[in-house]
Amino acid sequence: MDVNILEKYIERIYGYALNNTYSTYEAQDLSQEILLTAVKELSYLRDESRFEPWLFGIARNVTKVFRRKKAKEKAVYSYDVLDLQKGDEAGIKSVTFLVKGENAYGYM
Repeated sequence: MDVNILEKYIERIYGYALNNTYSTYEAQDLSQEILLTAVKELSYLRDESRFEPWLFGIARNVTKVFRRKKAKEKAVYSYDVLDLQKGDEAGIKSVTFLVKGENAYGYM
């Protein structure tokens, strides 16, 4: 199958990504990831008449992975905020900042 068939679906994939994300930036990343995965997996498509359902199946699966990754990023941020609040409640005057996985301490 020819890779050029994907060109007809670029706008539809972007629209799908935009409906499943919170920003145009995330939609661009997601649609790029969907199309890249489709190009990699194109050799596994057996029936060309099933291309569209196959493509949107890939879109659905890539979107699930994308959402999980974003949820983990938000969860890590939430824990950082909770740690700061606990420190404030305990009367501790130091604040912990996470910098590339290492702790750096600041004192107030």
